Amino acid sequence: MHMDVNLQVESRDGKLIVTVLSQGLGMHEVREFGEKLDKAIVPGNVTVILDFSSVKKLSSVVVGKIFRIRRRVLDAGGAFLLVAHEPTVLQVLKICEIDRIVNIHQTLESALST
Repeated sequence: MHMDVNLQVESRDGKLIVTVLSQGLGMHEVREFGEKLDKAIVPGNVTVILDFSSVKKLSSVVVGKIFRIRRRVLDAGGAFLLVAHEPTVLQVLKICEIDRIVNIHQTLESALST
């Protein structure tokens, strides 16, 4: 079942924060998620924080989009951070080994302080 992907984008302390307001991101939402992230993240954003605090379910298919966005940010000379604390989301991120290359923070405040 497809659900709309809702993102909130804000700039704080020179960092771009993209908060995913949708509770679930699966294979039906991956395309829309990627398109909305592409629009939100423009060249010149030095640090991008992708906040999954509201996400309860995450498909491994979405992790591929995260890898692509991360590469784009790093290629532009920026930094990329994730915020996640839901055990099922963290499990997917760890299974896909994204935790080996991306700093995952428990809170947005922790990510902002880096």
